Amino acid sequence: RRRFEDHPAVGMAFEEPLSYRELHDRILTLAVQLQTWGVSHGDRVALLAENSHNWGTVYLSIVRLGAVAVPILPDLPEADVHHILGETGCSIIFTTHRQIEKIYDLPGELQRVITLDDYVDDGVVRSVQSFSRFLEEAEKGMDERQGTDDLPFPEVGGDDIASILYTSGTSGFSKAVLLTHSNLCANGYSASRIMHINPGSTFLSVLPISHTYEFTVGFILPMIKGCRVVYAGKSPTPAVLQKICSRERPHAMLVVPLIMEKIYKKRVLPAIEKSRVLRLACSFQLGRRLIYRRIGAKLLAFFGGRLKVMGIGGAALNPEVENFLHQAGFPYIIGYGQTESAPLLAA
Repeated sequence: RRRFEDHPAVGMAFEEPLSYRELHDRILTLAVQLQTWGVSHGDRVALLAENSHNWGTVYLSIVRLGAVAVPILPDLPEADVHHILGETGCSIIFTTHRQIEKIYDLPGELQRVITLDDYVDDGVVRSVQSFSRFLEEAEKGMDERQGTDDLPFPEVGGDDIASILYTSGTSGFSKAVLLTHSNLCANGYSASRIMHINPGSTFLSVLPISHTYEFTVGFILPMIKGCRVVYAGKSPTPAVLQKICSRERPHAMLVVPLIMEKIYKKRVLPAIEKSRVLRLACSFQLGRRLIYRRIGAKLLAFFGGRLKVMGIGGAALNPEVENFLHQAGFPYIIGYGQTESAPLLAA
């Protein structure tokens, strides 16, 4: 916070972001509120929600107490959600309107349900609180403490568990992976040495932050670098990406191969196939390279014109698409890893 306190930190696309100072103060404020609810070192708190700046803020407030965050992928079915919450013993969950039905019939005890998108349904059995109300109560409690000096937080060590994440196993329900603060931070610092981004740069986040790929490289890394993280808030279709990128003009982002393959098939190939001249030019190596370079420049413009690096991972990239990106001079990195390694292994 001291290095970047006036820099923008996190926010939704098309909205005013929180600064690093505001983010830091909000993290401590929410941590105090969680502490008054009885959350302490080693307790588990669940996050079942789509990406937002509120997600990251809550995560950091959980781990500031030495508690353990349990991020749950939003596309998991209800049975898996019940299994995870039961196995981890979470009594508090942060969720959204789109996810809340998955916990209606949850066996066991959920003491508190907070909706990060401020959804409140008075007709549900469980008591639901909006994030705005949660934040309001937290700020009131902090005002009564008269500041953030000498807060009674426990010591949190690098070997303490930060997250319990669930990854698909060979059979049955997802299997738990325990990652420490050192695991996640070491991976973030390692990744920061291969993605050369300056403070104040913009990261566009379109992949689930509940997955270690986006969390480590798309959240921890930009926090280390003093960058701004912008959350799309919608599924990353080519049309949505173009609209957001034209406004936010990101310097970096992470995608899965499917996103680039869709753009290649829907925008690159048709441009070549409908032109006899371009098809003829692409039949020769030199001509193909020149055409690909021109299309690569247009692709950079599609992403806002400031893109310095795009990380591609999570699955194998189609060789035809990678060959195009390479010859087009597009700034990409192919990454490989697994949840158990927090997650990046090679790039």
